[in-house]
Amino acid sequence: MSMSEPTTSVPETPLPTAAVADACVRLGVPLRLAPVQLVPLLPGRPFSGPARAITHLGSVDVLLASIEGAASGSVLVVDNGGRDDEACVGDLMVDRFVYGTVSRVSPEAPIPVLARSRELKMLGGAGN
Repeated sequence: MSMSEPTTSVPETPLPTAAVADACVRLGVPLRLAPVQLVPLLPGRPFSGPARAITHLGSVDVLLASIEGAASGSVLVVDNGGRDDEACVGDLMVDRFVYGTVSRVSPEAPIPVLARSRELKMLGGAGN
């Protein structure tokens, strides 16, 4: 392959963001960056690949069509209006367990006040 022939394959070893950005600038390729808040479904598992961005408008039909049309290794980026308290596509869910010590009951509402010590996330629903 010559230097002028672009490749669409995803490298087996993830490249540092700085190296990718530098290569884009040198080659004149438009540089598009994801927000820093973008996180993988399971923490600690890096993800890279061609991104498919979609907006969730209340129906899972758009999500399912995007999943079916995505190439292997694609990263599905779902805009759900900035909500980070819910993520559900069909039966794919993330279970979040928060561990800590209850120090008191809130005077504003009868709920325990938790001093969080750790948090665990794992696939739930049909994903486990």
